Amino acid sequence: MAEQEKRLSPLSVLGDGLLLLCALPGLTASFLSLYGRTGISPALMEPLDWAAAQGDQLLLLTALFALLALCVWSLPRFRWTAAGGLAALWALTLWGNWQAVSAGAVLTVQSVADLFASRVAWGRTFDYDSGLVLQAQREAVRLFLLLALALLALVLGWVVVRARRWWMAALITLPPLLPGLLADLYPCWPAFLALCACWCAMLLSSLCRWAAPSARGRLTLAALGASALALAVLTLIFPREGYTRPPWALKAQEDLANLANRAADWLPRWENGPFHTTITFVGSAEEADLAHAGPLDYSGRTVLRVTSDYDRLLYLRGSSLAIYEDGVWKALPEGTWQEYLDQAGETASAFPLVFPVLTSEFGGTYTATVNNVGAVGTCVYTPYFLFSQPWEELGMLPVEDAYFARKQGQWEHTMTFTQISRDRGMLPDSVFQSELARYQDYAYAHYLDVPEELQGELEELIRMAWSVGALGDPYMSAPSFSDGDAPKYAGQLADFLSTFCTYDQSAPAAPEGTDPVLYFLNESQRGYCMHYASAATLLLRTMGVPARYVSGFTALPQPGRQVDVPDRAAHAWVEVWVDGFGWYPVEVTPAAAFEQMAQPGGDNPDPLTSPDATPTPQPTDNPGETPAPSQGPEGPAGPGEGENDPAQGPTALLAVGKGLAALAGLCGLLWLIQFAVKRHRTQRLAGPDRNQAALYAYRCLERLERWGGRIDPQGVELAEKAKYSAHTLSEEELAVLTRLVARERTRLAAGLAWWRRLPFRYLWGMPSPPVFDRDL
Repeated sequence: MAEQEKRLSPLSVLGDGLLLLCALPGLTASFLSLYGRTGISPALMEPLDWAAAQGDQLLLLTALFALLALCVWSLPRFRWTAAGGLAALWALTLWGNWQAVSAGAVLTVQSVADLFASRVAWGRTFDYDSGLVLQAQREAVRLFLLLALALLALVLGWVVVRARRWWMAALITLPPLLPGLLADLYPCWPAFLALCACWCAMLLSSLCRWAAPSARGRLTLAALGASALALAVLTLIFPREGYTRPPWALKAQEDLANLANRAADWLPRWENGPFHTTITFVGSAEEADLAHAGPLDYSGRTVLRVTSDYDRLLYLRGSSLAIYEDGVWKALPEGTWQEYLDQAGETASAFPLVFPVLTSEFGGTYTATVNNVGAVGTCVYTPYFLFSQPWEELGMLPVEDAYFARKQGQWEHTMTFTQISRDRGMLPDSVFQSELARYQDYAYAHYLDVPEELQGELEELIRMAWSVGALGDPYMSAPSFSDGDAPKYAGQLADFLSTFCTYDQSAPAAPEGTDPVLYFLNESQRGYCMHYASAATLLLRTMGVPARYVSGFTALPQPGRQVDVPDRAAHAWVEVWVDGFGWYPVEVTPAAAFEQMAQPGGDNPDPLTSPDATPTPQPTDNPGETPAPSQGPEGPAGPGEGENDPAQGPTALLAVGKGLAALAGLCGLLWLIQFAVKRHRTQRLAGPDRNQAALYAYRCLERLERWGGRIDPQGVELAEKAKYSAHTLSEEELAVLTRLVARERTRLAAGLAWWRRLPFRYLWGMPSPPVFDRDL
């Protein structure tokens, strides 16, 4: 039977050819549609976009590769020689074009990694400079894809024609598509269906393992047709447009994503390598990359859950950043804060974020419990105007003057905070007054820096704002910041920005080589909260106001209820230093962003203070860092809603792709377990100590007996001889025992009831060819 299975027939060749034509061109078209953009200007095409535009040629060559692989592996003789010749030709081509192919490989990986990072807010980018002009990069990527597909065709041909393992086909063809599927990208559906049909047909036809070649070919054709029909019916039942995933599916996807974020908290972090941290997600303590802040997008996932007795809009502060360099906000250099502590000595007893409560009269006391269910980063998202509390007991560790870090593995924090009245009280004592004055010097020393190359243009904008009265009386010599007027001037500056800049979530990233703040102010004049907060921070510093860039979330609590906070509620704003008070938050994003909030009551509530308080931030958009869904039933949708709703059609079908990917992964894991068990059994039966191998074979017979097997008396005799005799069994005697195990395994695999046959075949493998041995 084994030899009969290896022979081929015209029907089996036809079936295998159709499988290869479904798998390889289907993979190629799916890959190009996931990662290559079409319909754009040729001048704007990246290398992978250009390859996608040449997709027809690639598909034709891929089909030829598949047919060539079919011919090679269908040869009755010398197929390995032919395959070796093709492999040698492939290696020579690679050797002669090594530099171009290696550059094309890295450029392809870079495109996929950047797209994945931008879609899921992974926060890591891939840096690579090929040193090639754009057209040379395109040719390099095309050459790499051709060689990769040629090698894949040769390997996949062996899997389909000879090995006939569906899981191997899935293991080879699925990984290139996984980044796109996990990033909620939508492949070419007919091509993806063809690939899925290949997997399903191979799975069904594997049941015909011991059939004649012609029967195997008929079953392959029938399985392929049935699979294609079933997938087509599913497509009609669940159309791409208008389908809404049920709540349980959305909840399952959200829980899986949040579980992955929490699991990542325990993974080691690295510093070097091709992937480096350019984190733009809210709450990052490292940096916020404005240079690559393109159109906003969201994945539909809740990131925080908030319970509070405060019934107005809360700004949940993540972290603040101080240094602006090359379009990236960064923290202060390492050691800066330690120098301050060394100079302050034991008098530095209060964390700067609680200065406002220590310097002011305040209103009522409130509590907020913030549960981080999926937001990336290590910071704790806190309300403003916190009381001093036992931070370590709460699992919160103050980090310099910038933010609170959470203890590893601790995700929920309960904090008390207050409202700040406009009328500030006296400082509590001279000791704290001295500490506040010392930190005030620190703030003026480190939060006024503006890049030298931006200074001139920012000063010109300030002069223009002052001349038109946007910052007060134009006849005054300069704005005044006495008596805590910094927030007022920051608000006036925000109004000035809104007069000539337009809020736009689809604003593209700044062109390479240009500063994103100057590009936002002078050229595009389109942006969202990251752009407004960055521009306002630098303009305020130019005016002499210490300011810093802050990111976090907005939430609208409902007393007595837990409220889900989606990623589109992420936001960026500005903190200004007010002498004698501390850091004060100011909203600088214009009111155009509020139209997307749909807050009850129509007006945008003041989030931080009582109705008679000074200006404070108001709700707005998301800087595009963290992914999340729309608000759950307990609260309205968060600010800054993206265009791609996860409950709409394309993403619904992506769930099918993700399900297939998860199924393939599960099957692969099950196969690995089975492989490990079978390998262990084979090694034990073929061990160097024949007596121990014989005893293990007898234990296998005992285990088979539990399934209904029989232990031959000859097996008992040989096992007793191996255990009690001083002599070593001969190879022939050990072979008798191993054949007894094989015979019982085969008999049980074929004779058990179907509901017992499946787990038995998983644990003991498929039936072996019949054993006819006169010695038995």
